[in-house]
Amino acid sequence: MKEIASAIDISVLVPSRGRPDKLITMIKSALATAANSNRIEFCVWIDDDDSSYDSLLNSSLDLPIRVLRGPRALLNMMYNSLLIIAKGNYFLWVGDDTQFRTNSWDQLLIEGINKFQDKVGVVYVNDLGEYNQIWANVGMVHRNWIDSFGYLFSPHMRDNGGDGWITDVARQVNRCAFFDDVIIEHMQHRQGKAETDATYEDRNSSNQWNDLHGLYRLLIDERRREALYLSIIWPNIRIEFKYRYLIATIYVELRRKWKPLSKKREVYFLSMSNKKFLLRALNALFFKNHYQWR
Repeated sequence: MKEIASAIDISVLVPSRGRPDKLITMIKSALATAANSNRIEFCVWIDDDDSSYDSLLNSSLDLPIRVLRGPRALLNMMYNSLLIIAKGNYFLWVGDDTQFRTNSWDQLLIEGINKFQDKVGVVYVNDLGEYNQIWANVGMVHRNWIDSFGYLFSPHMRDNGGDGWITDVARQVNRCAFFDDVIIEHMQHRQGKAETDATYEDRNSSNQWNDLHGLYRLLIDERRREALYLSIIWPNIRIEFKYRYLIATIYVELRRKWKPLSKKREVYFLSMSNKKFLLRALNALFFKNHYQWR
């Protein structure tokens, strides 16, 4: 592997399994189209039981790759784990089945992040998917976002859904931008851009037990909590008011005049829906269960 420069701008995070050739193609396309290819590294998760990468890892191929190996894991855990070895200040998540199509993509995305105050926000690209691109399937954040939470993708979401989660949180604080003219194409088999393989089949099988959409809907208030938490850490962030949290908002405003809460405790209350707030209040009033209330 190539010796990686000490000054890295972008760490490209990519889990990979059984696809060394596709991984190399993706990396080469990224470097060929980058404005500053010498300031990019690729952090790759490879499963312990996957020997298909042995020849690549033992070769003298001139590519800036860092490798993290571990037991079989769910997708979002792999992305989060790769932060351990990443040296950049900007983190781009991609799949090994993507190809970079736009020149100076690195410069354009960095400029997009830098437009956000404190560099806290999400930018994402056009992956040429045949669907409404409302989620950051391929996106980037600055280290300040990672430092705020301690992870990239919410641990609540397992093998899918992390992109939708992070996009929703970013939109709630008005820190999300879609770059339609920056193309990093997802060569996915569902759209006839690749043949199905064992990795695709394994992902499809593992997703059958995971109620992605039900889990995502269930945790709406948890995403609200993350947005509120960002507004505390970064004072320049303003969060959008939603009537779903009207009663909690009134309560917190009254408490500020009567007996103020800590900022983190405000996050707890302000992320309660009207229904949940009333249920908690009734529970505390009639059953004397004050632990969750204080």
